[in-house]
Amino acid sequence: MPLLAHAQLSVFFTREVTLSLSPENPAPGETVRLSLASYAIDLDRSTIIWKANGVTFAEGVGLKETSIVAGGTGSVTDIIAEVVGENGDNGAAEARISPSDLQVLWTSDSYAPPFFKGRKLSGANATIHAAALAGFTRGGTRVPEVDIIYTWYRNGSVIADASGRGKSRATMQGPARGTDIIRVVAETADRTQRAEASVPIIAYDPRLVLYENHPLYGVLYHRAIVGDVNTVERELKVTAVPYFARTSAPQTLSYDWVVNGFDIEPNAESPETLTLTADDYTGPAEIELAAMNPTDILMRSTGAWRIIFGGTSGIFTSTLFGE
Repeated sequence: MPLLAHAQLSVFFTREVTLSLSPENPAPGETVRLSLASYAIDLDRSTIIWKANGVTFAEGVGLKETSIVAGGTGSVTDIIAEVVGENGDNGAAEARISPSDLQVLWTSDSYAPPFFKGRKLSGANATIHAAALAGFTRGGTRVPEVDIIYTWYRNGSVIADASGRGKSRATMQGPARGTDIIRVVAETADRTQRAEASVPIIAYDPRLVLYENHPLYGVLYHRAIVGDVNTVERELKVTAVPYFARTSAPQTLSYDWVVNGFDIEPNAESPETLTLTADDYTGPAEIELAAMNPTDILMRSTGAWRIIFGGTSGIFTSTLFGE
């Protein structure tokens, strides 16, 4: 009689024997551990025969546990465990393994400059855009999204407005601090296939990165100014980029520039950009910067750099985010 039924995993058993699988929702090619338990039959003294699609793959006295490799996406493996007890007590349990791929991809609306190749990490309270990619197939044909029911969870709680039939995409607010666990369960409408996946989303503090703003080429995003730098230029324009800040444009943030201990009034049109001239600084220009979001008190990032005019070589720059 059926006790538990999943689209990914369907388990049936007699009254005396139960069968459990780990993981319950395996991915294609994943090793599945099979375990038998019984309150009425002494399994340690019983002969146990394991079959997959009618073919015996393991047999032995007291063989309560074994394992099998799940097939490919959309495949079906029917598991039968037959128990022959020493006193004539017999039992059986069945399970069906039908692995399906499920991946969760996400990005955020945090800021990153043009041509940034990485994923936009989640700044504090950033909006998260997630997508679930289910690899369910039926008869060699991919199951359409409209026939899949998606249930989205955040930290164990259902996101009701994001869940439902065909809802493979979800938008939600990311964590203000720490880490949120986003989990999605995908199940075909006829309950024959089921899979789940989860991803951690970490709240990152924005990171200020300084770039040279070249008069001909604009902001040199492929190189970052790091630490102490020398320049032979008489005038140097630099632009700060607030990586992963919760903003659609750097201009919307508030910038507090300090050079050699003096506050510098930011440019009204481009507050993220600062122009330095050699005539103003006989020694190094010690730059400090704090960037804030006027509408989000949690967003604050700081940085410090040292520009030395009159160096013997051009400005020294270094690749950032090389990972």
